Amino acid sequence: MIRRRDNPTIYTPQTAHGWLAGQLAAHWGNSRFHHPGDAGEMVLAAANHDQGWVQWEQAPRINAHHRPADFLEMPTAEHIAIWRKSIAYMDSQSRYGAVLVSKHARFLNEMRLAMTVEPDADTERLRVFCTEQAAWEASALEELRGQAYYAPFCEETRLAAAFRLLQVFDWLSLLLCLDTVSESVVADVPGALPDERVSITLKSLSEDALTVSPWAFDVPAFSVALQTKQLPAETFPDDAALQAAWQATPLSFRVITFRAERV
Repeated sequence: MIRRRDNPTIYTPQTAHGWLAGQLAAHWGNSRFHHPGDAGEMVLAAANHDQGWVQWEQAPRINAHHRPADFLEMPTAEHIAIWRKSIAYMDSQSRYGAVLVSKHARFLNEMRLAMTVEPDADTERLRVFCTEQAAWEASALEELRGQAYYAPFCEETRLAAAFRLLQVFDWLSLLLCLDTVSESVVADVPGALPDERVSITLKSLSEDALTVSPWAFDVPAFSVALQTKQLPAETFPDDAALQAAWQATPLSFRVITFRAERV
């Protein structure tokens, strides 16, 4: 659950964040920016990279301060289980997409390991998860490289570009969900060639309109939708109270327009 801390506090389910990433992926690409892999499966992976959160989002829990728990506050074992579900969900539809989601999960958890000062049980859980996923990715890629259709997408340079592009969609969606965009530079964005990397700048044009420079999408303008909830209170006595409020709160909808700047 992603949180914008203002009044009222807006909560965005991880799954809605994923769908927003998928909407951006669906419009990605022009003469300057290409999908390095299968475009349809890239959209699928972006939209569903957090799909393992479905069950948790239906029954959210409070943290030690009686606020709805942020995803960074949950037990490591539970977080890893959700990552496994996300990867398995993708693998039921697209093994190529599942490899990208696995690499994304492993990258985030390897960063977490690198910042760990004192080893503990959670550190070991993270290490085991990353080791297991690296082995699974190697096996899955070996299988995919034996398929004529997938072999080109699994070439090292193209796979690295596809993985980086998934991270770009994830980060752009996070920026929109956090509603903190005035001007943000996103570096290392795959360009027209798999080994090309450029920087793009995400800028606010108005309250619900943004642009990207250089323009990276397939049409001059398009809109994306994000659904959220504005809960009636900041704190709750227990999980049951939060869950009752969550179920009773109607959805809010935000429409965001992307528009190429006029030259």
